[in-house]
Amino acid sequence: MKKVIISIFALLVVPVLSRSQPAAKIAHQAFLVTRMVGKFHVEPKPVDAKFSAEVFSTMLDNTDPDRIYFTRSDIDRLGPYKKTLDKEILLSKTGYLTLFTSIYEVRLKTADSLVDVVAKKSFDFNLPGKLTAAEDTAFPVSVSAWQQKLFKKLKADALSDLVDALPLNFKSLSQVMQKAFIDSAEVPLRKKAASSLKRKIAEILQNTHGLIQYVGDIYCQTIASCFDPHTEFFPPEEKENFESILGKQRFEFGFKIKGDKNGGVFIDNLEPGSPAFRSGKLNKGDKFISVQWEGKDAVDVSDISVDEFGKLLDESDHTTASFSVKKADGSIVKMSLQKEQASNDDDDRVKSFILKGEHTIGYIYLPVFYEDWDTNNQGLNGCANDVGREILKLKKENIDGLILDLRNNGGGSADEATELAGIFIDAGPVQQEKGRDAKIYTLKDVNRGTIYDGPLVILVNGYSASASEIVAGALQDYHRAVIVGANTYGKATAQIVFPLDTTVTPETLAAKQSEDYIKITVSKLYRVNGSTA
Repeated sequence: MKKVIISIFALLVVPVLSRSQPAAKIAHQAFLVTRMVGKFHVEPKPVDAKFSAEVFSTMLDNTDPDRIYFTRSDIDRLGPYKKTLDKEILLSKTGYLTLFTSIYEVRLKTADSLVDVVAKKSFDFNLPGKLTAAEDTAFPVSVSAWQQKLFKKLKADALSDLVDALPLNFKSLSQVMQKAFIDSAEVPLRKKAASSLKRKIAEILQNTHGLIQYVGDIYCQTIASCFDPHTEFFPPEEKENFESILGKQRFEFGFKIKGDKNGGVFIDNLEPGSPAFRSGKLNKGDKFISVQWEGKDAVDVSDISVDEFGKLLDESDHTTASFSVKKADGSIVKMSLQKEQASNDDDDRVKSFILKGEHTIGYIYLPVFYEDWDTNNQGLNGCANDVGREILKLKKENIDGLILDLRNNGGGSADEATELAGIFIDAGPVQQEKGRDAKIYTLKDVNRGTIYDGPLVILVNGYSASASEIVAGALQDYHRAVIVGANTYGKATAQIVFPLDTTVTPETLAAKQSEDYIKITVSKLYRVNGSTA
């Protein structure tokens, strides 16, 4: 086994001819990303040697953030592209993409084999150990260094799970009992850490669209993000996920899940009428054993975490997945399901409550500024109208004040933000925008009157961004609300999602369709008083 690994490490020879066609398509997409940004971005960066270096380093961060796949020799092989990626992109060349994918594929397979080797050695949690910053951020220079780094990563992951699994009375136990607990947990935690990493590797290698497309999507996403953090390339699945955040109904199997502290995921409940409910084979308490997407190998999920399982289910909205679950009686049941659009997604909608005490206070939680997808953005089902409806309900309870909670609200529709601010002010400007032509455009609430004019508090924190900052800033400028909480995120820009088509214009945007899309920062936002949001 060791000789095989060393030979792979020393000489990397992988055929790439079979990838030439998709690589050419991806290279053209990368070029289109730069063209679209150059056409619409408020402040497009030049695609030059500096930009090339940024893409080079960010690409490595996005594909190997823990530095456990690529080696130092791989980076040396890719190194010549660090100063020439700008030309590679602008001329739609495929050399970097095919070389990167070839190296990545071999390294993933080798890492998968190394995990099996490393996981055979037990973790002694009683021995002191360290992972220096230099070691953590550097690419391994030899097979032994690579193996050691994987061992430390798996041990750190297992140790993190061990801390979460400690009983509440652990410190009060005798040292003998503490050691017994740790020793008994070591084997399953080591297995869980290893299987988790192997699942991640398998998900990449068995990507539904192929490894070259997986790397290509990251390549285009990396190029877009190097213009600014909020400019993003969207392949079809990512565009659907983004739209669902903004209120478009999500595709779901129809079961809610919960995790077990020892690993694994169980069904918590079933949504009536959903695909999972209609199957007649699933019940609360069933444990998922494996998941197999159509055309791919089955994935063992018996010790998976809730977060990992959620990412696995997000992989596709339109292909069939086969599930194996373990029932309460120990039997294994298999079934195939396909997602359907959920009839209602309460998790991302407005919620309101009455807080009773010395005064009666209304409380409204708004998680995101979603749009009105169901009626072509006529506003009937957007978040502003939903907040308005909740306020009318609360006013029937004779509230003495209102709390609008925008904590952890990362934004969304700027139009909905303007509409929402208008609920609390009579009429007037809500925000200002400056595009690449340097002109200032004012967005106004044009509807006279208010829905609520009583005492108002807005809650914000460091994750309140974009549209949340528009509303909080406007109502503060109008002396209409007291803002309570931590400093907000500071995202004073606006984005528009375009089809990846250089012939598109703002006027033809709604009519254009494309396989891929790009979200571009098109303007900067300013408060009514002229400061940034």
